[in-house]
Amino acid sequence: MSEPKLISPMLDNFAMGDPISNHNGVRCCPAMQQNSDKKYIVKIISIPASQVQLNALLLTGAYRSTAAALAYFKDLSDGIVKETEILEKLSKMEGFVPYVQTQIVPMENEIGYDVYLLANYHRTLERLFRKSMMTHLGAVNLGLDLCAAMTVCRQAGYLYVDLKPSNIFISPEQEYRVGDLGFVPLNTLKYASLPDRYRSAYTAPEIKDAFSTLNTTVDIYAIGLVLYQAFNGGTLPFDGSAPEEVLPAPLYADYEIAEIILKACAPKPEDRWQTPLEMGQALVGYMQRNSVNDTPLYQSPPASASVRSQSSDPNATKVISNIKDLTQDNSAASSAEAAPAEAAEAAEPVSEAAPETKDEISDLSFMDQLTSDETAPSEAQAGEIGYQEVTAELSDILNQADDLLNHELPGPVVAPDPIEVPMPAPIVPEEPEAPAEQPEAIPAPQKAAQDEDDEDEDEDEEDDEDEEDDDDEDEDDEDDEDDDAPRKHISVKRIITPIITILIIGLLVVGGYFLYKNFYLQTIDDLQLVGTENQLSVMLITDIDDSLLTVDCVDTFGNKLSAPVVNGGAVFTDLKPNAIYKVDVKISGLHKLVGPTSDSFTTPAQTNIVLFNAVAGSTDGSVMLNLTVDGQKADSWLVTYSAEGEEEKSLAFTGQMVTISGLTTNKEYTFRISSETPLYITGQSELKYTPLPLVYAENLEVSSYSKDTLTVTWTVPEGAVVENWSVQCYNESGYDETQIVSGTEATFTNVDRSVSYVIEVKAEGMSMGRQVYASDNSLTVSNIATSVSEMSDISIAWTHEGQLPDDGWLLMYSVGTSEHQTVLHCQTDSAQISPAIPGETYTFSLQASNGATVFNGDFTVDVPEAEKFKSSFYGLSYDEIIPQLCRTPSYSDWDSYDLSSDDYTSTFKVGEKASILMESTHYEYSSTSNTLYVTCMIRDANGDYVTSSRESRKWYKGLWYGGESTIDLPELPTAPGEYTVTVYYDNYYVCDLSFSVVPN
Repeated sequence: MSEPKLISPMLDNFAMGDPISNHNGVRCCPAMQQNSDKKYIVKIISIPASQVQLNALLLTGAYRSTAAALAYFKDLSDGIVKETEILEKLSKMEGFVPYVQTQIVPMENEIGYDVYLLANYHRTLERLFRKSMMTHLGAVNLGLDLCAAMTVCRQAGYLYVDLKPSNIFISPEQEYRVGDLGFVPLNTLKYASLPDRYRSAYTAPEIKDAFSTLNTTVDIYAIGLVLYQAFNGGTLPFDGSAPEEVLPAPLYADYEIAEIILKACAPKPEDRWQTPLEMGQALVGYMQRNSVNDTPLYQSPPASASVRSQSSDPNATKVISNIKDLTQDNSAASSAEAAPAEAAEAAEPVSEAAPETKDEISDLSFMDQLTSDETAPSEAQAGEIGYQEVTAELSDILNQADDLLNHELPGPVVAPDPIEVPMPAPIVPEEPEAPAEQPEAIPAPQKAAQDEDDEDEDEDEEDDEDEEDDDDEDEDDEDDEDDDAPRKHISVKRIITPIITILIIGLLVVGGYFLYKNFYLQTIDDLQLVGTENQLSVMLITDIDDSLLTVDCVDTFGNKLSAPVVNGGAVFTDLKPNAIYKVDVKISGLHKLVGPTSDSFTTPAQTNIVLFNAVAGSTDGSVMLNLTVDGQKADSWLVTYSAEGEEEKSLAFTGQMVTISGLTTNKEYTFRISSETPLYITGQSELKYTPLPLVYAENLEVSSYSKDTLTVTWTVPEGAVVENWSVQCYNESGYDETQIVSGTEATFTNVDRSVSYVIEVKAEGMSMGRQVYASDNSLTVSNIATSVSEMSDISIAWTHEGQLPDDGWLLMYSVGTSEHQTVLHCQTDSAQISPAIPGETYTFSLQASNGATVFNGDFTVDVPEAEKFKSSFYGLSYDEIIPQLCRTPSYSDWDSYDLSSDDYTSTFKVGEKASILMESTHYEYSSTSNTLYVTCMIRDANGDYVTSSRESRKWYKGLWYGGESTIDLPELPTAPGEYTVTVYYDNYYVCDLSFSVVPN
């Protein structure tokens, strides 16, 4: 594979370190951008991984030339880019991490392509397992995040098949996200097997070989193993591939979570959770039933001289919200608002020296963290956190699954608060008075007088009581006499009292309802939110006094801003881009708000265009624009361009590269980038570029390669004027020489045939050129000699310079315009083609069997047209022969007596056999037993060669007997159509016949 290099334009102004991993054609290198401390990872995928794959394709005949194999490699490279586009779309669902940029680059010293993928550097779960301890809450949140990501992936129509800790990243938002390739369309699972590059210890046991088809539980199995590792001290329970038996319970898992994990890791697919959504619901139920907190699952060895941070576990501060939605439980669960935990991030144990100059590239030593053994910061030491404290974002991701979407339940009816109505106080019997205090002593004379007075009052009271008793007795008597008579006296007080009470109650109810509707309830007619990337304006349509209203703006972490309402609105500034804010309107005093009082607003994402550059396109008046973006990418970009005197034009495109054609050469254009989606764009969004007429070296080839001297030649395009050419010859061994020549030839000396070289020729002022490649141990063919015998045999001989491979040569040739190639294996510098078709042109190409470059190995041979058969020796001429096509009888040694009239035909079904019956117009031909060659050649309707046959036959009683001759045609074409067969005796034309092939 080729060496990593700083390709342009993707890695302009970057510094890139040596590969930190190299496996099966995939390398990962650390990188940093000039004048920036931001860290990147450059992933390079070489296709093919080695030139052995190319040789295998050619030797097995899968592809007839390196050009065909190169096209196959290009398709594979494009497939990788399409996968990155899938990853980018899924990243908008918050479950995945996209690549920043991609670029396909042809290999310089080999045949194939390198696919460069640029990604932001994030910590991986693999590193967290290795350097830190996992908390109970962090481990469960890991499972929920992975279930959410796999659910979103399935909604998009794909199954993710490469889930493992090294592909799980910890995002800046402190969430677990998937960030690598490995997508298989769901509609192809029954035909698809797992590519070898995706096999790992997390691969399900039923797909352990290349002949096994995928199923929809392989991602469930991988989630289960990742969780198993989290609850097992960061290690798996086995080495190598997954076993086919039930695993033991993880060391640090309680029986309930162990049951969930072991079901996901079941050896048989039918025993597992069937969807990630189903597994996510089980994890949610586990959190509801148990107290899940930040307690470490296990104790790792203490770190020496280091303080463990509270931010080691990215999910330590997650808050569960709306968890009931995931389990489809319609019961109303009250969840308290948890204040966001301000987890202070501990500094990574990496120091970055400040650059000495502005052009110095930042230190790349941050990649040492990927393999170092230093202790990572610990998880947050927080109190117990209930299930209500997982992030609402996580619930939202899981709720996006179609299986969880329920019809929205109607909100609870806001019932008016009860109104207190004053009621008449009930009549309460008077309590007996407490005994008076003992009076002071009274003198005897006074006491005697007082006693006499008391006795008189007692007598009067007794008389009165006697009179009342008499009256009562009289009334009783009257009642006894007139029991059935109506009462003549009704108390007015008994009628008025309840009426007044009812009226008072009614007035209080009416008044209370009036106060409730017009004072207690205050209505907001409309709530409108308008904002930018860092500001939000809240507009209220209402008759409520502004002084009574305030507006709260809360982000997803619980940070709250409040603002008073002024002139019907409130403004919030210094917001964060690409963040979700919830807006609530509050009222002071004894009031209740009704109407739209709450809404959410997402600020536009901030996108920084780090680099916006242009290079010449592949045609005149074309330009390739390339973006390097930091932050969220637009679903669709819009480039607007104009030049003086021309109308402004626009072009929408996706990805990060676009080619614009139809520009006027030698004219300056201004290009501006914007987004069709709401993004806050910063950085370099405008550039100026002047397209120049393109000039390429035509017919570039290595004209000679002798000993230690290599010469290349080319031609100047018609009408182009080039003063100078830049010719560069280089290789991976360090040879690099550039020549500036005015002609169309350049010679390089002191070259070594045992190593490979790339020669690139560029016209002066051009940024792109043409290349020719010389492999190691290349061969130079010379002195090619060809001849055609009377029997139409082609003889070829040649000489070569260089070391011939042990397996010799591959001589490939085609006839006429046919694309079919025949391959001959030659151990010496010679070959013979027999029979050759008269009147055809043979195109030859000599190639080394080991794939080494062969120079001057292409040549053609023209076979002369055949003369018509007129032989006095055989006593027969072509014009004395009457040929007819017929179906071939089922037995040999047949003649015309074996044919019926139906057997003579010129139309044959696919798979039928055909023959020719020839009859002589006289019998005076020779009876010689000489041998000659009979050749039958079939051409299609365009005259292109299809197939041929050749056999040796004696003239008399072998070819002709009794005035007749029979010839069996070669196997007929399988494609329906019109064809012609031509018959030759030796190298002489005899006849031709037309026929048709039709379907069965």
